[in-house]
Amino acid sequence: QAQMRELISWLKQTHNPWIVMGDFNAIPLQPELKELLLLVHPIFRESPQLLQDYTYPSLNPKVKIDYIFFSSHFQLVSQKVLDTSGSTDHRPVQTILRLAW
Repeated sequence: QAQMRELISWLKQTHNPWIVMGDFNAIPLQPELKELLLLVHPIFRESPQLLQDYTYPSLNPKVKIDYIFFSSHFQLVSQKVLDTSGSTDHRPVQTILRLAW
């Protein structure tokens, strides 16, 4: 939670385009992500299915803990979770963005 507070503080101060990605070890409704979801591109609030594709564990995913979030400077072209047939312990998230700034 301390790391997330620091990240959110930085994001609130910047006016530059940003992308934040990784294994957050948190599902969308957990406190660690709630405040971050208020700062990310509004597409995540408008299209909640972007937060529903499970990523962990890779062979039989039961939770979403891996994300690619971005600022409103970008336009989302596509985002999906890839099935890599267990070649890693998490399913990767693939996102294609267009800088609309």
